[in-house]
Amino acid sequence: MQIAGTGYVRPTSIFLEPAFLGGYLSFVVALLLAYALSRRSALSLPATAAGFAAGATILVALLATVSWGAYLDFAAVLVATLPAAGRRIYRHPRLAVPLGAALAVAAAVGAFSEPGRAAVRAAEQRWRMFRETPVESDRMSADVRDSSWARARNARHTQDLIRRYPARGLGLGHFKKHSAAGDSYNALVSTRDPWCGWLASGAEMGLAGPLVLAGIVVLVVVRFVRNRPSGCAAVAVPALVALAAIQQVHTGSYIDLWWWYPLSVAAVLAGPSSGPAPAPREV
Repeated sequence: MQIAGTGYVRPTSIFLEPAFLGGYLSFVVALLLAYALSRRSALSLPATAAGFAAGATILVALLATVSWGAYLDFAAVLVATLPAAGRRIYRHPRLAVPLGAALAVAAAVGAFSEPGRAAVRAAEQRWRMFRETPVESDRMSADVRDSSWARARNARHTQDLIRRYPARGLGLGHFKKHSAAGDSYNALVSTRDPWCGWLASGAEMGLAGPLVLAGIVVLVVVRFVRNRPSGCAAVAVPALVALAAIQQVHTGSYIDLWWWYPLSVAAVLAGPSSGPAPAPREV
């Protein structure tokens, strides 16, 4: 996928678009940070080097997506892990060294390598496109440059479907059958698929849809609060829950693996901590 006027091709790996790659990478970042921040003892030099290399590589790949959705997912993970990171670095200041080094390497790649500079230029160009795109307009025109226009149009179309079918909804998988006719291919595409899960669940399942979707996330939170897991799970679960909530803002992916898999991992980690079985009581 390219960004107009730059010639920069955004990485997607094996996925449909850069946002999906960013979502999976953010999931890995959440687990990597949870492992690093939950350890009671310092890592060995080889383990520290491996973690640093993995973190720097993932960070560079994630930034190279130049995807607003990927950046939102990454930000959600960082914000959710900030409390744990602050406590851990305060107790073990040396932990800030590999984390800072990973950020420094990512910045160096962006500043001194040609692919990095191309990604930075593409991000700057897309930011200008975002600012210049009239998202409030329903009409496709030459002024439309960024996907934010299509997302805004998709949101308005989805809200209209909710008003038209408030009780039972359209039915799962029937969103595409209610595409709005447009003056161009882009206008049609902007209403063909759901792009916001919190809204699309209401259109496909009725007004109870967002409650069902939120209820799944809440179940993981309740399980986490009830069991109060420690160690890696104490850091990973809040990050994965935040990731799941944010992902549904910019993609209607509540029936896709890239949403269910991290949320399922969070549900498992939120369960009772595994350990030796308690000794039986004498009767």
